[in-house]
Amino acid sequence: MDLNQVLIEAAKDGNMLVLKTALEKGADINAKDGSGMTALMYAIKRGDGEIVNFLKEKGVKKEEIDFWVAYFKSDKHQKAIDDYTKAIELNPQYVAAYNNRGINYRHLGEYQKAIDDYNKALELDPQCTYAYNNRGLAYGNLGEYQKAIDDYTKAIELDPQYDVAYKNRGVAHKDLGEYQKAIDDYTKAIGLDPQYVKAYNNRGWAYFKSGEYQKAIDDYTKAIELDPQYDLAYFTRGFIHGNLGEHRKAIDDYTKAIELDPKDANAYNNRGVAYGNLGEYQKAIDDYTKAIKLDPQNDVAYKNRGVAYKDLGEHRKAIDDYYQAGILYLKQNNKTRAMECISSMKEIDPFSQFIYKLQDLIEQI
Repeated sequence: MDLNQVLIEAAKDGNMLVLKTALEKGADINAKDGSGMTALMYAIKRGDGEIVNFLKEKGVKKEEIDFWVAYFKSDKHQKAIDDYTKAIELNPQYVAAYNNRGINYRHLGEYQKAIDDYNKALELDPQCTYAYNNRGLAYGNLGEYQKAIDDYTKAIELDPQYDVAYKNRGVAHKDLGEYQKAIDDYTKAIGLDPQYVKAYNNRGWAYFKSGEYQKAIDDYTKAIELDPQYDLAYFTRGFIHGNLGEHRKAIDDYTKAIELDPKDANAYNNRGVAYGNLGEYQKAIDDYTKAIKLDPQNDVAYKNRGVAYKDLGEHRKAIDDYYQAGILYLKQNNKTRAMECISSMKEIDPFSQFIYKLQDLIEQI
């Protein structure tokens, strides 16, 4: 067996040691087997995050990883849709098949097809609480939040103990800016299931948006107690600490979020902001640089690094970063943010060539 085949078989089996050895001895990381599959593709198909991350460190591009993750996810749901379609053909009255096919359509982003299936399930069984809840999710994906609320409410009427429906209705209220109603629903969900981590997490955000910061922190702390691996709870609690000026606490939380998810560019960026607020500009720059490495399109990290360079007196580097941030903002057609970058450059050097270059690009849009 040649080294390339050893590499691919190791990825298929999830054998990290053999995979590393094959690469060290010269195996081609992009080698394909007879079916056209690479080591990366087998690792993603198996859901082996450790091998996927290792291959990324060895040079596999993030874009390629993202493509195959989406491909295999899509393939999984399409196969499920095909199976449920066959089940429906055999039994057109099969309520669960319509509901489950709708779930898979929704995962593929085909929200109207999902709604059509939930409609059929409810036509066959008007008491199907799951179909109401799931249709609510699809309506939420389409931004039709009131329809989503109506569906969650119907699911709750049919099953007053349906904690997930309360949580989902809370999300819809949050999306409408109705934070007190969201808090009430999350609280009901927690009352039905005191271990409901996502309900604590979501209620924490609603409390934050309502200006009840300590209650928000308490909810994120509870979510972390229930699930110490919940990186999002650390991240958001850090965000709130930062907003309260508690920058050292924010750093601690972002550090824990990074420990749990080392690829989270936003956590590095936000920790950089906290370091900057404490006057630790080099640490801030290091974090912004890491965020940019993880996400080269991270306009905010470029702009923030520009601020840190300016604070350190490294004006040329600051202008370079403001210019790059401006370019990225223009890619999003955000002229306002790009103009802010020009203003920042003018504060440093009103005659910088980068100001005129960015202005020319703005005028072309």
